[in-house]
Formats: sequence, structure tokens, C-alpha cells
Amino acid sequence: MALGLVALRQATAASREAAMSGSPVGYLLRAEHALQPVSLLERFPRALARISGSAL
Repeated sequence: MALGLVALRQATAASREAAMSGSPVGYLLRAEHALQPVSLLERFPRALARISGSAL
């Protein structure tokens, strides 16, 4: 069941990304997100998740 939920989450994220990738609004949202400062305490768990393959 857990693997099914992971697959569903990934499929949903992929479809959302596909819908936003061609949109000017999607570009602006990505740019805004990329420009926001991130503290070291916020970066560390995300880096660990990315390394382990379970990106948030």
C-alpha cells in the first residue's frame, strides 16, 4: 500500500509540473521560489531527502 501511495504522489507531482511548466504563471512561481532565502536548517533535511531518493 505504501508503494502505491508513493507512486500516486509522484504521478500527481509529475502531472502538476507538466501543467505548470508551459505556463507563464508557473515560470513566475518557480522564479519566486528560487529567489526566497533558505536557512541552513531548512536546507539540510531537504539535501538528505534528495540524497536518499525521497525528495520532499
